[in-house]
Amino acid sequence: MSAGVSLTVVPSSEVASGRAILVLPGLACLPEDFAAVCLALRSSAGAIAVARYPGSDASYRPDRHPTVEELVEGLIEALEVVWRVPVIVVGHSFGGLLGQLLAERRPEAVVGLLSYEGNLAGEDCLFTRRVAAQAREAFTATGHASLIAALAESRIPAEQWYAGRVRQMSAAAYHAYSRDIVARSDRGGLLHRLARLACPVAYMHGERTVPPAYITTLTGMGCEIGILQGAGHFPFVENPVGFAQAIVRFAARAHTPTRSRPPHLRSGST
Repeated sequence: MSAGVSLTVVPSSEVASGRAILVLPGLACLPEDFAAVCLALRSSAGAIAVARYPGSDASYRPDRHPTVEELVEGLIEALEVVWRVPVIVVGHSFGGLLGQLLAERRPEAVVGLLSYEGNLAGEDCLFTRRVAAQAREAFTATGHASLIAALAESRIPAEQWYAGRVRQMSAAAYHAYSRDIVARSDRGGLLHRLARLACPVAYMHGERTVPPAYITTLTGMGCEIGILQGAGHFPFVENPVGFAQAIVRFAARAHTPTRSRPPHLRSGST
């Protein structure tokens, strides 16, 4: 695939009534991390696929890591190979950013976007800002190991789990993606661009996560807001069944006829 992006299609999932769900993981997360979510989705979601990005594990580590724009292009090409139906996009963290850009580039291909703590502003760059502030050589030499150690010592079990994911990811890839994520979160105008998407949009955060300062702005824009009980930043680890149920509910609303949607969610509205 272009840019090294690949899609893992969940076994036994089929395109039912033209419905499909594309899951875009956060940085360093893998398709297998969403196995419990996909298992809970299979009976009601139709087709499901989860993306894998270059450098996320040992399967593909290119000399040059793709930019965010190149990843989006890779997703577009991968979707054209796997499915030819519009999709519900579920993006976690970095995946929320990718999902938004995908919906901007190919509005006809995205039925709805559910962003779980997706990057919309500078305040979202919890780990990536620390990484991006380091020179590439410094991060690959010592910063990567320091980040892993800090996560492993966290009092939050899901962050301890994430330490293992960061460990298996290429340090160079983590640094390259982090710099792109921070730049776009700081200066990309993502929050206000979200309001201009043609598809229904929902933003979710975990009850253990401090809501972002811009949550009232999202509400004022007409964005649907959801809170996942029993979860923080990693819903597929902390409450996969609850996360799957939230996805199913959003997908059902996104597939309702345009005339029943609120005006700010109708295609072509701003």
